[in-house]
Amino acid sequence: MDEMVICSSEDITGKKIVETIGLVKGNTVRAKWFGKDFLAGLRNLVGGELKEYTEMLSEAREQAINRMIEDAKQKNADAIVSVRLITAPMSQGTAEILAYGTAVKLKNEPKRAKDDVEKKQTKNSEKKVKNSTPQKDSLEQWFLESKKTSKKSVKN
Repeated sequence: MDEMVICSSEDITGKKIVETIGLVKGNTVRAKWFGKDFLAGLRNLVGGELKEYTEMLSEAREQAINRMIEDAKQKNADAIVSVRLITAPMSQGTAEILAYGTAVKLKNEPKRAKDDVEKKQTKNSEKKVKNSTPQKDSLEQWFLESKKTSKKSVKN
């Protein structure tokens, strides 16, 4: 595969996991820069988004994810499933961003397997419709018969 597939779910639609390689991870530790910290401190006084920190964390997440992908490529993985991100404070003014997941090998699922599932679902829904009709008819019959019986008892 040319491009590494990464996702937070345990599987990938249309693909079958044929081998679990194992844990892959990437991290980075970032420190606040005095200039950005000063500007963020001023913004904190008046309220609003601290864009300097948002940008710093966004860049750190991208770097951690890229390092995780490189780890997976070194292990010859096709994809990374169950991807998670963690942010943790390290010391005053620093934070670690950790990206981790499970590296796997993939193969394409045959298309007919999906078609078979859809056919089974269609057949099951048709069965439900057919089975519901006799019940409805028997309820109507019961109702009509009970009406007749109640009319007879009123006449007597």
